[in-house]
Amino acid sequence: RLCRQGYACPQYHNPRDRRRNPSIFKYKSTPCPHVKQSDEWIDPTVCEVGDSCKY
Repeated sequence: RLCRQGYACPQYHNPRDRRRNPSIFKYKSTPCPHVKQSDEWIDPTVCEVGDSCKY
C-alpha cells in the first residue's frame, strides 16, 4: 500500500528515501557526487562520509 502523504511523508519507506533531519543538517541543492553519477542515482550508503555529507 502506498503512503497517503506521498512526498510529504515524514518517514522513509526504503533506504533510498532516508533523509537526515533538515533542522540539524543543512542540505545543498546539488546532489552528492558519490550518489548521483551521470544520470544514475545509486545507493546513498555508498557516500564515503555518510551522514556527515555536506550534500
